[in-house]
Amino acid sequence: TISTVFDIYFLKMAAVTEDEIIRRRLLFDGDGTGDDKRIATIIRTIIQWSVTKCDEDERNMMYQKIISMLHHCEYSFRKHHLSYLMNIKERQHYESLYEHVEKQIEEAKDEIKFCKEELKRAKVIRKNKQEYDALAKIIEKHPDRKQIGCENAKLEEDIYKLKESKSLLIEKLEMRQKQFLVLIYSIQLLQEVLQEDHDVTNENKPPTIEVMDLT
Repeated sequence: TISTVFDIYFLKMAAVTEDEIIRRRLLFDGDGTGDDKRIATIIRTIIQWSVTKCDEDERNMMYQKIISMLHHCEYSFRKHHLSYLMNIKERQHYESLYEHVEKQIEEAKDEIKFCKEELKRAKVIRKNKQEYDALAKIIEKHPDRKQIGCENAKLEEDIYKLKESKSLLIEKLEMRQKQFLVLIYSIQLLQEVLQEDHDVTNENKPPTIEVMDLT
C-alpha cells in the first residue's frame, strides 16, 4: 500500500546522516535544475495524499503520480550520481596527468641544468683555446732585440721632432695673440679719435633757424 511506501521513505530519510543529506541535495540540485524543489513537492504531495479523504480512483491517480515523481527523482539522482562518479574519475585522471607532467618538468629541469653545466665547461675550454692561440700568434710575431732597438730609436726621434714642432707652434700662437691685442688696442684708439672729431664738429655747427610759413 501507499502508506507502506510512505513509511519506508521516511524511515530511509531518518536513517541517513546529515552529511549524506547534504551530499544528496548537492547531487540532486547541484546544477540548479530544481530537483531539490521537486523532492519537496513530492513530500508535500505525499502528505496531502495521506491526509486528504477521497475515493479510490483519485487515491490511485495520486499514488501513480507520486510513484512517477519518485521515479523521476530517482532517475535524476542516478544521472547526477553518474556525473559525480565521472567527475571523480576525471579528477583522478587529471591528477595522474598532473603528476606525470610534473615529473616530466622535473626531468626537463635536471636535463637543462646538466646542459648548462656542459655549456659552461665548453665555454671555458673554448676561451682557453682562444687565449692559447692568441698568445701563440703574439709569440710568433714578436720581433727580436735588434728590431726593437731600431723601432725605439725611431720612436724617440719622432717624439723629439714632435716636441720641436709643438714649441714652434706655441711661439707662433703667442706672437699671433700679441698682434691681435695690438690690433684691438689700435681699433679702440681709432674709435676714440673718431668720436672726438664727431663731438667737435657738432659743437662748431651753427644753429638752424626755423622759418615760419606765412602762406
